[in-house]
Amino acid sequence: MKTSLAFLLTIVVMLSSCTSEPDYLCFEVPSGASISLKKRSAVYPDIQYSFDKEVWNNLDSIYVTENCRVYFKGINPDGINKDSFHSLHFCVSDTFKCSGNIMTLIDGVGEATSIPCDYCFTRLFKGCPLTTAPQLPATQLTEGCYESMFADCKCLTVAPELPATQLAENCYYSMFKGCSSLVVAPKLPATTLSGWCYQEMFWDCSSLTTPPQLPATNLAICCYRWMFSECANLTSAPDLPATSLSTACYNGMFFNCASLTTVPTLPANILAPWCYSNMFVGCSSLVTIPQIKATVLSKGCFTRMFIDCINLKNISVDFSYWGETLYYDFDGGTNCPFGTHSWLDNVALEGTFICPAALPEQRGQGFIPNGWKIERK
Repeated sequence: MKTSLAFLLTIVVMLSSCTSEPDYLCFEVPSGASISLKKRSAVYPDIQYSFDKEVWNNLDSIYVTENCRVYFKGINPDGINKDSFHSLHFCVSDTFKCSGNIMTLIDGVGEATSIPCDYCFTRLFKGCPLTTAPQLPATQLTEGCYESMFADCKCLTVAPELPATQLAENCYYSMFKGCSSLVVAPKLPATTLSGWCYQEMFWDCSSLTTPPQLPATNLAICCYRWMFSECANLTSAPDLPATSLSTACYNGMFFNCASLTTVPTLPANILAPWCYSNMFVGCSSLVTIPQIKATVLSKGCFTRMFIDCINLKNISVDFSYWGETLYYDFDGGTNCPFGTHSWLDNVALEGTFICPAALPEQRGQGFIPNGWKIERK
């Protein structure tokens, strides 16, 4: 009897899971709004819409006469975009709420957790006046899969969860660029990064005040490049625990973050080419930089790192050698000090430079500012 009852309960649970309704991608739109797909080149995925989840029609353009919800699905096992240059995106004429599972555009029901192609959702909502974002549950990403997905969505206030722990090249590139109302950034749990994965992700998110934690300890080429650039209200930087760096990994990461007052210790001992270049340009509220623990410099590693940090007056370093004499600049055009070209240009006129006793005293552009005193340790 107990066995029969358990069997019946199992059947009920299975039937329940089979008949549960998919969480379709949904737009909650006001009366008078229009919805259409803008296609770049010959991109024609299967995307259908419904007002009642029963009658479905191929999406071309929709005009709604009353406040309503519009649902979307599709069967696109190869994805909905061909590449970064042949993509499509929604055009919506009025502010709307977006919800549901984006993967219903891939398998029709939202069960998929792997994105099927490179640049799959690139620019999908670019410039849309959405206030909330759909769920992005995929844990297996592809190159450029979310590139510029919500770029210039100026009404978006909260980002969706991003659960993937292993990233692909360019996967979040410019994802929220220009989202000037974004207040809360998503958690970023990834510990395995790829080149350019976070590049420009929050560029010009001017309402963002607190960044997400960045737990990765092994970085990839340009992985954080320009990540928080122009975030004018960002007041603190996340901990940066990485000790294994890569070329240009932090390049321009906090460029023009004028409200930034707190930055973490930079723990890496051995640097990569241009790893910190442009990192804090224009951070005019910075006064003190915690210890830079690098003992071995690399080509261009500190190039323009603190330019225009006009209130910066205290810095502590652990390196004892300025490096080789000259190199050709990464951005072209000039020969420069090995690792410190223009790194402290236009900082406070007076300050304190704390360094090992063995570091030669060199003054002027690319070295120690002329008006600063030196403290040896």
